[in-house]
Amino acid sequence: MTSPSDEPQVVTDFLRFLEDPDVAVAVAVIKALTGVIHRSGASTMMQMEGELQEAAAQLRAFQAADDAAPASRFHNSIATTAGCQLFLRVGTAEELAKVGIPTTVILDSAVAYYMEQVDIVIVGAEGVVENGGIVNSIGTYSTAVIAQAMKKQFYVAAESYKFARLYPLTQRDVPQKHMAAISGDLAGDSSTDETMKDVSFASPFFDYTPPGYIALMFTDLGVLTPSAVSDELIKLYQ
Repeated sequence: MTSPSDEPQVVTDFLRFLEDPDVAVAVAVIKALTGVIHRSGASTMMQMEGELQEAAAQLRAFQAADDAAPASRFHNSIATTAGCQLFLRVGTAEELAKVGIPTTVILDSAVAYYMEQVDIVIVGAEGVVENGGIVNSIGTYSTAVIAQAMKKQFYVAAESYKFARLYPLTQRDVPQKHMAAISGDLAGDSSTDETMKDVSFASPFFDYTPPGYIALMFTDLGVLTPSAVSDELIKLYQ
């Protein structure tokens, strides 16, 4: 494993920015690449572009190394992955409770049961795509479908750096990672091993919610309709 002192400067900066719990990964990447620009001695835009591409490649290589690292580098990595959604729910509930907002944590499977009791639905997003839809943690799409069926307004809160030049049409178009199955997940004991050996384990991390389910988006650019996202993307990438 590479020691911290051997890491490229852009990776060191990236990790330093991530020490702040309020800094998102995407923001840490932007800040780290901005540092490359500040340190650059490039005299032409072509040289500058080359340095940025090299720095971006170093960040991607670091991420790939993390993904391939042995379990000893990440203590309890399986438990953390398996419990990620529960951890996020409990963590969010804790932050809401700190500011005095009455909060109840419910199971994903109980969304339809409780939907009739709520006034509106507000979710975050891992990404906002060109057609105004969102990519978010698995279960967001089903929540949106239930909300529309029960005539509840469905809103999205997301920062503009999450706007992405993607145009998914189906769930299969979403860049995806799946939770890896571990031996014994489905086979409880040796007596059921033979029965369960051909049963697959599928658990995608993300799903895609089409724009037709979204009423409005609350962003740092203002309140947007899903149809306005493409216009904002054009401005961002000009």
